Amino acid sequence: MKKEKILIIIPNGGTTVPEELAPHSIVSDFELFMFSDPLANQLFAFQKAAGVVDSLISPLFVDLNEHFSKLPPSYSSGVIKTETPNGKKIFEDGVSPDSIASANILRRYYFPFHDAVKRSIMSEEINLIVECRVNPAVGFRNSSDSGIPMPLVRMKYVANNRGKIYETAPKILCEFILSGLRESFKNEPCAAEFPFEISEREMRGEIALNNSSRIPFISLEICSSVYLNDNHFNPDYMKADQIRLKKLNEKLWNSIEKGARRFGII
Repeated sequence: MKKEKILIIIPNGGTTVPEELAPHSIVSDFELFMFSDPLANQLFAFQKAAGVVDSLISPLFVDLNEHFSKLPPSYSSGVIKTETPNGKKIFEDGVSPDSIASANILRRYYFPFHDAVKRSIMSEEINLIVECRVNPAVGFRNSSDSGIPMPLVRMKYVANNRGKIYETAPKILCEFILSGLRESFKNEPCAAEFPFEISEREMRGEIALNNSSRIPFISLEICSSVYLNDNHFNPDYMKADQIRLKKLNEKLWNSIEKGARRFGII
């Protein structure tokens, strides 16, 4: 199978609690699932991509987009969270990872992920990087989209690196990709005012900031409502319709590939 020169990064698809923190976690399996990017590692596992870098660790315990210096207790929403996006405590009362535990977490899970991204960029001829995310149907309480219905597709191409604002890719590349996504998802129900959005909201995560200076970099966010719904998801078993996920995977990749080819970078 021919591989296209596209690197896929999936930072938040994991649900595993690091063993160092598991004895003190009070987060349920359902919360681990819902506060990840649910099933993102499967949804965005594109076989024709030159590389796919993902994580099995829950973003509640290792947020790969936060700077490694943002640790508890100084930061409640840094690399290691102390609250869920809906404001619930993650650890038992009076418990917070100490400096030794935090250092081990960074060494075992955080730095290896970022190293894997850099190795993929260096070892392959990559012409496009796509960071893939899943949004909830309605924004979580502690998010900037709190209580707001989320678009079916949101794309980003602008970053803010500590005050320096710049485009990480030409906007027209996003437009080419979004045109395919709009056609593929036009019949999906959506409560958002604008179901398909190219946002100029600035990316501030470490993945974008560290990997967007040389190669076009875009963020692709899909609303979970396209598969976490009554027709395709069983909340009791946290299982989604595999045929549905496979079809969505194909639609997403086809739009990315066709848009990149139309733009002329693959």
